[in-house]
Amino acid sequence: MKLKRLLMALLFSLGATLLTLRFALPMTAQADYPSDSGEEIFLPVLNALTPAALSPGLYIDKKAPPLVNAGEPITYTLTVSNVNISPLTNLVITDALPDGAFYRAPTTGTVILPGGGTACLTGTLNILAWQINTLETNASISVTFAVTANRTITNSQYGAAADGGFRAAGSAPVVTKIRHRIYLPLVMKPPPKINALEATQAIQSFDNRVRLIGGRPTTIRAYIDKASAIHARLYGFHNGAPLSNSPISAENGPLNLNSASTQDDLNSTLNFHLPDGWRDDLDFYVELTSPDGSQVYSRYPSDKKMSLNFSPVSPLEVVIVPIAYHHNGQIYRPADDYAALTDWTYRMYPLGQPLIVYSHAEYHFDGDLNTYGGWSDLLYNITGFRNQENPNSAVHYYGLIPTSSDYHLALGGLGWLPGENYAKKYLAAIGYDRSDNNYGSKTMAHEMSHNLGRMHVDCGNPSDPDPNYPYFGGVIGEYGYDIVEHILYPPAETYDFMSYCYPRWISDYTYEALYARRQLIAASSRAEETGESVKILQLSGRIEIEGTQGSLRPVQQSMGLPVAGEGEGLYRLELLDAQGNPRYSYKFDPQPIASEAGLAERGFSFNLLYQAGDSSARLFFGQNLLDEVDVTVR
Repeated sequence: MKLKRLLMALLFSLGATLLTLRFALPMTAQADYPSDSGEEIFLPVLNALTPAALSPGLYIDKKAPPLVNAGEPITYTLTVSNVNISPLTNLVITDALPDGAFYRAPTTGTVILPGGGTACLTGTLNILAWQINTLETNASISVTFAVTANRTITNSQYGAAADGGFRAAGSAPVVTKIRHRIYLPLVMKPPPKINALEATQAIQSFDNRVRLIGGRPTTIRAYIDKASAIHARLYGFHNGAPLSNSPISAENGPLNLNSASTQDDLNSTLNFHLPDGWRDDLDFYVELTSPDGSQVYSRYPSDKKMSLNFSPVSPLEVVIVPIAYHHNGQIYRPADDYAALTDWTYRMYPLGQPLIVYSHAEYHFDGDLNTYGGWSDLLYNITGFRNQENPNSAVHYYGLIPTSSDYHLALGGLGWLPGENYAKKYLAAIGYDRSDNNYGSKTMAHEMSHNLGRMHVDCGNPSDPDPNYPYFGGVIGEYGYDIVEHILYPPAETYDFMSYCYPRWISDYTYEALYARRQLIAASSRAEETGESVKILQLSGRIEIEGTQGSLRPVQQSMGLPVAGEGEGLYRLELLDAQGNPRYSYKFDPQPIASEAGLAERGFSFNLLYQAGDSSARLFFGQNLLDEVDVTVR
């Protein structure tokens, strides 16, 4: 009865919510079980608490290993400390098992735990509780328990309470990742042997679920099971025939390993860099040998070959438009090292080859790049070039802005963030050429990723972050790998390059999303994209207030490819003939522009077919006229 009363008092004083274990909801639950006296025992689980709900002087901490192999026990240690001037009585420690964690007990019902705790079981354990009669002043007590799991688990619902209204709740979730190893069959010769193989090109999970890209440099990591003096060679085949230069040796062999290979240490694995001709679908196996190669210890797989399948991708093409910036009577021009500028995009993106770069004639700009408005105007102008020259292609346009100590730039980069229906229409961005710490190259990768539908990632306080990003804090979640410098990026200490935190690399989430958007763009390419140019009107503008306020920018006439059909969307562009009668309309939805301040505005840019006598263009939302401009050619 005393345990029941104290637990119930703990529950209602902290505002915890009760659910029933029989519904298998482990985060907040109520367990109904008969006690020895025939009464029901209620075991509450502490929800996240506001600081005001906690009691000074009573603290709880929880520890667990960050990584274990599947099937191995995960041991949790809960430590409660009393720093009050008086002892605490009837202390109760509670913990709720997270989804996916299993406590193996010999029976169901009420089970006595190590350290005098009580567990309530219904086939699957949800709640653990310990009662301590007295915890002296300036004393601590620890309790432990172990679970098993087959996937990553996060334990965040734990707390403690005692007589007198003292209570504490866990301040941070405890995450344990599960590593799945592939164990080899026994061989005649005892190990060393390979436990697992990993194929990486930029980012990869331990189970190799991130796709491989055809033509892209690939590194195979072989994980060895124990301390060894070891070397290795890899045999490659295509359609059953040995590949040229097969077998290849590990780049870093022979190794003298002091322990088994780990994912966080590139030098603890035997690493193979696949040759150029091996970056297509292939079969292979790996032999472990003595350091001099004379003795074969084992083979992986033991009696067959493994397959690597590569996804084909089209090259990423970009037109660099150098901006000749006019400022205080001087003309400033950007650096022309385009290989360095595009380097980080190639390193991180799912690409099979370096970017194909075209150099555009320089564009003279005298707007004020110390303001957002100046940057926005320049982006519209670069978008106009693309719409005129390559409107239906997958080619990106990038305006390169010079940096100088003679003036200040309001931003580092700016780019469109189009939806899927406009995937090919807004492949335009601008950014500075800053070379220190590769800022200019990293900015280009960031802004072009916006063009490919990627929102910001929530770290460094960006506006409008991606609500679907899977990793807390903006970290990349898996081990990144630089194919140029051959270095690793730790998953919990590196941030996605769409965030504002450092160091940056690409996450598997962003990597797969970029691949999917580029495949969408390639699939939507039209056969007539290289058709004959005709006279067009370049119509662009902004939407300041949704549905009620919008403006058209000055219209440009040029040669190019016009949009086809009537379009779709809530907004409409309308061309009027010489008599003021509507002759053509095109429906659309405006697209956002992403900046360092978030989604700064929504805008549009289209080529409409020009006919002699066209007098004006109108912008509508439904039937509401927002703006009208003259398009008369003088």
